[in-house]
Amino acid sequence: MLYFFFLFFLFKISLQTSCLSQKNQTGLCMNNINNCLGSEITGNCTGQNLICCISDITYNQPNNIFISKQNFFKIFANTPRNNYLYPFICEALDLAKIGDEYKASAFIAILAGETNKFENLDQQLPSEYFKKFALNWRTNGTILISNGQSQKGDLSVLADGTFFNFTQLAHSFTTKLNDIVSRADMSDRILEVIGRKRMKRGHGIKCEIGNKVGYAVPLCLNGFRKPYCGCEGTQAQRSCPYGFDLTNKCRNSAIITCCVESLKNAMDLVFAIDSSSSIGIYEFNQTKEFIIKLLNNLEIGLEDTRVGVIRFNNDAKEFITFNNNSNLFESILDIPFNPGKTNTSGALKLANEKLFQENNGMRPMGSGIPKVLVLITDGESDSKNETLSEANRLKERGINIVTVGICNVCEEELFEIASYKQSFFQVNNYDEIFDILDGVSRSSNIQPAKASDSFEQKIYQDSYRYVSYNEMDSNQTFYISIENINGKASIAASFDDTMPKTQSDYINEIDEKMDQVDEISVIRPENATNLTIGIKCDNSSDCYFRLKITNETRYINVTTLNYTSDFTTLHDTTEKEFTLTTRITHVTSQLTTKISTFLTSLCQNLQEILIMDSSNMNQQANNNKWSITQQPTAHSNNVHSEPHAKRNWTIGLLGCLKDIKGIACASFLFPLYLCMTYSKAGQGVCDCIFGGLLPLRVKVRTERAIEGSICGDVCATCCCPCCALIQTAHEVEHTQPII
Repeated sequence: MLYFFFLFFLFKISLQTSCLSQKNQTGLCMNNINNCLGSEITGNCTGQNLICCISDITYNQPNNIFISKQNFFKIFANTPRNNYLYPFICEALDLAKIGDEYKASAFIAILAGETNKFENLDQQLPSEYFKKFALNWRTNGTILISNGQSQKGDLSVLADGTFFNFTQLAHSFTTKLNDIVSRADMSDRILEVIGRKRMKRGHGIKCEIGNKVGYAVPLCLNGFRKPYCGCEGTQAQRSCPYGFDLTNKCRNSAIITCCVESLKNAMDLVFAIDSSSSIGIYEFNQTKEFIIKLLNNLEIGLEDTRVGVIRFNNDAKEFITFNNNSNLFESILDIPFNPGKTNTSGALKLANEKLFQENNGMRPMGSGIPKVLVLITDGESDSKNETLSEANRLKERGINIVTVGICNVCEEELFEIASYKQSFFQVNNYDEIFDILDGVSRSSNIQPAKASDSFEQKIYQDSYRYVSYNEMDSNQTFYISIENINGKASIAASFDDTMPKTQSDYINEIDEKMDQVDEISVIRPENATNLTIGIKCDNSSDCYFRLKITNETRYINVTTLNYTSDFTTLHDTTEKEFTLTTRITHVTSQLTTKISTFLTSLCQNLQEILIMDSSNMNQQANNNKWSITQQPTAHSNNVHSEPHAKRNWTIGLLGCLKDIKGIACASFLFPLYLCMTYSKAGQGVCDCIFGGLLPLRVKVRTERAIEGSICGDVCATCCCPCCALIQTAHEVEHTQPII
């Protein structure tokens, strides 16, 4: 009997673990998608949270040359399902004719996004789904390359390593901004794992803002802040550079906007150009033309950008220094071609020890002027170790290096030489070097300047200046403020982001107005060693400012200055030395002002209820517990009808910081402390219980003719009840009513 019962039990279990899809495919019910070697199909599983897994064929495919199985599992979970699906993904890469790492990373990132990391194959078997995806990618993708008619074709055209085209690529699959940037993040992660440089920003077609010509560029999404997105100038959020579709919706992603960039801010800029035997005179002349075109976008002068040029072959020689920029373009064209070896280390050493020195025209380190070296070469250096050592010496001083490689074999070395991942550029030949002109120009101009405790500087209107500060100590919080005298500037700071921007320069999943920021505080994470500050000058006028860091509390105060015709005569009209108490007072004052705006209507109602005229108050003083005792004086028989002069509170709202006992009582024994104050003011326990702090504060302020209003009382009791109670208690204990 037990035997038959056991067989029945096994039969029942087998019925519960098998399932049938809507296409009459037999599968297995399971509760973990990671164990499904096939497709997740809607079936007739009766258990809770069970899926119907339809098995597919087993497929063997060699590792893909762009993403090995080992690297694949550094990005995605190493589960039975992903092990099973990897050969199908490799086959799809081959069918889509993916030809390089950028195309492979984009393909896999989009594929993973469309399938929720390969968990949802749209109820299709892997052998079917991945082939269809590859075919659509190769032949049926929507390609938007102008404001004319879109095209159907191979989406790999858009997978060129730029974030701009990646957003266009992702937009052909989804219009959700968070999905687009999450797929870009995954593509970046894949590139990092396989050892390739991250995406560049890139740009699209020309567009106009007013009478200024710019380009379509990708902005950063709020929460997705990368060096390869954003606009360094005027931007038109939610613009449609690529026109509208038949339903009057933007054809481009909402991340794309028209941007007119201002890349003219001052820097000390050195070019180190290769004159080795591996290039010819034509290629050398192309390099010089490239430099001249780049400099045409800048303001050259003693108060603007200063330029130096080094040529290197067997040796390194300087041809132009910072204090010799007269006839600059002619001097660059006159530099002779002299073939030889590739002594890159010698060029870096010469730049460090001679050109980037104050006696040769460099402005002081810490002055807020970026120091930038642009290295242009077509091959690996003669000594990689010496070259990297000299590059590190430059970077340790705060000199930023941008590298341009016209080669296929020099990528690894130049990538290591560059100060940041986004500061390395590569083309296949010298005819393509002008394709990266905008990128190199932008990268040079946005390099952060090393900041000292105090410096003065200007930035052009509608542009950013980035400065880095790395003199860290035990302080955990940095307070940064900007005070505008002339013009309007805003500020942002970060320990993580190398190009922090104000909130108005980021976009959201939904439209949301972002305010300009003129005061922020940032908390230093553990082991963080560098704070980067972004200062943006708006489009009304050029900005002149002083950045100051005090030793006491590490406040960074940026003050916009009046400007005269001579830049050296800048004068600060409202310089302030901040202490902890004044800073807290200022912050609280700002907060109180903002909150009072929202409480105006409430204050008006409370005024009708709580403000009593003097006659009513005198009547209450005679009839009930709200008694007022007046001290007798020598002239008490003389009654004056003039109103009493208003005075301030005997201690400020933040005077509570000096009353340690009061802070302890108000923080931990607030109800008891409040009732004790009521009692000292001549009131009863019921008043304390049912009245709260606000009526007591209004009463004390009114009886003692203290400056203020009901709005101020509401704000004080709401924003800082402990300090408001201490302030009120101090008046009760140390002063007497006069009304």
